[in-house]
Amino acid sequence: MKRKFKLAALEAKAPKFLRITPNKRGAEDVEAMQNRFDLLEALFEMDGRNDANHPLHHTYTCLFDKYIKN
Repeated sequence: MKRKFKLAALEAKAPKFLRITPNKRGAEDVEAMQNRFDLLEALFEMDGRNDANHPLHHTYTCLFDKYIKN
């Protein structure tokens, strides 16, 4: 079973991941959108979804819920 992480735990390792909620309309907040992508990419690799044998290989489905969301 994979370990769930809290945002506070990620803050210590990578503070920029904290600002994933945009302050501007739509996708105009480029920094927040990039941070969101970087966070999901890190979770993707941590979950092993880059492995061709993973059942959810090449998908980002439920990664945030699995590791971050309470």
